This record gives sequence, structure tokens and C-alpha cells, in this order.
Amino acid sequence: MVSVITRVPAEDALDRQAILAWVDGLAGRRDAGEQRRLADACKLAIEVHREGRERTGESTLRHALAVAEILDDMGLDWETLVAAILHDVVAHETVSLDQIETRFGAAVARMVKDMARIGSLAGVRTGEDRAGMAGHTENLRRMLLSIADDIRVLLIVLAERLHEMRLLKNLSREFQVREARETQELYAPLANRLGIWQIKWELEDLCLRYLEPDAYKEIASALDGRRADRERFISDVMSLLRGKFDAIGLQARISGRPKHIFSIWKKMRRKAVQIDQIFDLRA
Repeated sequence: MVSVITRVPAEDALDRQAILAWVDGLAGRRDAGEQRRLADACKLAIEVHREGRERTGESTLRHALAVAEILDDMGLDWETLVAAILHDVVAHETVSLDQIETRFGAAVARMVKDMARIGSLAGVRTGEDRAGMAGHTENLRRMLLSIADDIRVLLIVLAERLHEMRLLKNLSREFQVREARETQELYAPLANRLGIWQIKWELEDLCLRYLEPDAYKEIASALDGRRADRERFISDVMSLLRGKFDAIGLQARISGRPKHIFSIWKKMRRKAVQIDQIFDLRA
């Protein structure tokens, strides 16, 4: 089951003080100059986005911060985070790309410009039918590939879609299915192509949650019941491997994880078996 911990202030606590405290929380990975730029971007976003709302119902301001937090967790640079925070501000006539370039530099301005282009296409739906959906997805794929000269733009796009998918739970079934299909056909493969595995896995699980809800719940419930045993096994094996590497004087980073729900579901379908017949639930 997808579980997310966020440091972004809740909607009812999203004031200037709380947002600047959130920026301060990034201090461990950011120097004083980077923090000032992030704080400046947040102040501008507060001015522009105070009344804005996203398709998911979330405020545009909180959406921007949540996307930036995903990128921060990925270790992206301050320019990428600032571009994420400001990605939609040029839709308002009060802020221009020239002003963004003056305050934050040419790279940030270019990313904001590209995000605006993507947003204008992503917001246009060609119809609710399957054929229309396929045409829309193909147009969006071509747009993404046409601006791929700065890969950071694609990372912002993926982080934005991931955050949107995390918020689908309380929206209409029709909206859930449409977004999940588009994500499965475009965004998850893009994450795979870029090697952003953690985003790919979570996107695939979230797509399954809305496209095959019964199968998702069955697998998630079964995995939940075995969670403690799986986590203990992974921890024990990682500890054993660290000891072996230390003993021969090699430095290594070792990680372990439970297999994600979508990959288990694919294996169950491919082999026509039930989950209790799947034994490699760890990686």
C-alpha cells in the first residue's frame, strides 16, 4: 500500500510563516544562498497562487511545494526546485519570464517556460472516448520529447504527476480512471526510460489501484499481513551483506525493498497463480 510522509504544511496551516519554516527544513542539503533563493521563490508563489486551485482540488500553492519536496527528496538542485515552485506563475500577467530570469537566472526561466508549454497542452482534453485519450497522450508525448534538452523539466513533470496521482482517492471514478490510464501509458514509461525507479514503481502501483482496484486491494492486504516478516528478512540480509563487505574492505551501499504491487500483479497474471504462490516478494 502506498504510504507517503510529507513535510509540506496542511492546507489549513499554509501561511507565510509555515512555508518559510518548510524551507528552513531543507537546510540539511542546502547552503544559505540556496535557501534564500527557495524562500524568495516561495514568497513570489504566495503572492501569485494564494487563490489558485488544481484539478485535484488542492491549492496551487501547496501543490507547487509538494512537487518541490518530491524533487528535493530525489536530491535535485535548487534551480529545479525553484522552477517547480514557480512553474505556473507565468499564467498570471503579474509575473513575466524576464522577471523570473532577473531574480532566479536563465536556467530557471527556461524551465518555467517549458513547464508552461507542457501545461497548456496537458490541460486540453480531446474527448472522453478511448481514441481521443490516445490522441491526447501521443500529443503530450511528442511535446515532452521536443523539450528534452533539459532533463530537469521531465523530472518536474514526473514529480507533478506523482503528486497528482497521490491525491486521486477522493475524486470521481471517471477522473481516476482517465488519469491512471494516461499515467500508465505515458508517465510511468517515461520514468522507466529515465531510470527513476522509485517514481516508476509508485506510479505503477497507483495506476493499478484505480484501474484494477479489487486486485490491488487483494495484493496490498496480503502484503500487509506479511510486512513485519518481510522487513525483518530484508534487514537481516542487508546486515549480513554489510558485514561481508566490511570484512574484505569494500565500501558498498546496500538497499532492500519489498517488491511493488504492480510487479507482483503482473507475475500473478503471467504465471496464472495466486499471491501465496509467489515467493520472491523482496529485492
